Amino acid sequence: MSHAFRLPHLFWLLGLGACTSVLGIDDLHDGPRPGSGGDENTAATGNDAGQSNATAGKTNNGGKTGNGGTLGESGAGNPMAGTGNEPSGGTGAEGGEGGALNPEDPTVRGHLIDIWGHELADVPVQIGDTLTTTDANGAFVIENVPAIYDVSFDIEFDLNIQHRSFGWVYQGLTRRDPTLQAKWGLPLRSGQAEFAAPGVTFAADEKISLTIGGVDGNTDTTLSEGGYTPYGYWEGNEPTSSGVAHALYWHYDHDTELPTAYYGYTSSSILLNENETAKLALTLTKGSITAGNLLGTVTPTGSDRSDQVWVHFTNGALMRLINATGANTFSYLVPTLPKSSITVAASEGDPYWGECGIVVADGLAASSKPALTIPKPVKLTAPADDSDGVTAATVFSFSTSANAGPYVVQFTNVDASNDAPFQTIFVVTAKSQLSIPPVIGGGMKLKANNLIEWRVATHGKHANVDEMAGPGGGLQPFADYDIAIDGIVRDGGEFTMSSWRHFMIAP
Repeated sequence: MSHAFRLPHLFWLLGLGACTSVLGIDDLHDGPRPGSGGDENTAATGNDAGQSNATAGKTNNGGKTGNGGTLGESGAGNPMAGTGNEPSGGTGAEGGEGGALNPEDPTVRGHLIDIWGHELADVPVQIGDTLTTTDANGAFVIENVPAIYDVSFDIEFDLNIQHRSFGWVYQGLTRRDPTLQAKWGLPLRSGQAEFAAPGVTFAADEKISLTIGGVDGNTDTTLSEGGYTPYGYWEGNEPTSSGVAHALYWHYDHDTELPTAYYGYTSSSILLNENETAKLALTLTKGSITAGNLLGTVTPTGSDRSDQVWVHFTNGALMRLINATGANTFSYLVPTLPKSSITVAASEGDPYWGECGIVVADGLAASSKPALTIPKPVKLTAPADDSDGVTAATVFSFSTSANAGPYVVQFTNVDASNDAPFQTIFVVTAKSQLSIPPVIGGGMKLKANNLIEWRVATHGKHANVDEMAGPGGGLQPFADYDIAIDGIVRDGGEFTMSSWRHFMIAP
């Protein structure tokens, strides 16, 4: 299941010390969501994943709330900050709200969403000394903002009886209409779903892939008997979530576990409920489904290769069919199903403990021939692993790589406890040297004498932080713990994650 272990490094975040010395840092959070549209075979019950629902569904898909007026010499209608107006705030750990230039429109009209596109309401947002809160549509307005600015926001919710706090800082923005995206933004919820496939008698090496997907999340699993009761996972403020269940009956090779034939497919609307078990019988007839060989090539840059292949439905659901040791030339049998395409990912490395690189091609047909080049992750350079005495002035640095656009630097306290929040800070920046910035003055703090872990991700080839804050957001939907997609797929792209390092904050 794609959500079953979605917060791997969060589980031992158990034990904030009593010392209250801090690195001037504030409160934090996380969150995600998929696309829209019902499926061809979906019952017309009004629960299609394309409909908005009570969990703050996408009303604008993180769209622009303002028109992003002109900046500097950028020309009318360009939401970017004028191509000639580079930040004047210096390099390395320098930076912040640089520049004395006054844009033609000093007002920032922004929007806050999570990785699924949920609009995040009632979240504190700060630029300079001005603090505001997002409205019901995730929008905020701050006036008199300099040409170059940093913006921070703070998201909090409870998960597994523990308070979670995720802070974000976007550095060096100039656009007047930023869409700020967070990885996690709403509580993770689950509900059981009792499935049956009447009339299906499994022969050797046969199974049913089952996926529940919608605008709130995606869960996939496998049925190898006549019935099964998995959990469906979603993210939202409400105890229910509507989606579509997709089921595919197929045969696989016993040795390789790769598909060799597809027999039947069906789909149906489903309403997941935290307090009830959803029941659904899926009628599958053993026949024949059109399929073709997805032929691809991969240019590797490291080791520990793997390939993943999903059926990607238009309602946002993802059904993983292949999880194989990667080959630099591959051929995978994939089905042609209603209102769907194929998504393939080639990866290297270990996203849980080590570093990894992933490249994705989306919107493929069974006859497609993708050519994929795996990106290289950055290398952390300073401070050294297990450093002591880190302060607010400590400079964190890492190497750059040819594929990297802006970076997402993550700081997470390992020593959390049930009576203190799990805390993470994400910094979206174009700098390869930085100190840990403040997040919403007076909020969350990373405590002294606590073990902190940090790593750096890249999310494609954005030209700058302004581009990462464009309509729809700029984060890739990959999980930290697995080569898994956990959010809206962005027409393919690249993702890398460095290895982890640890440090202690000075008392």
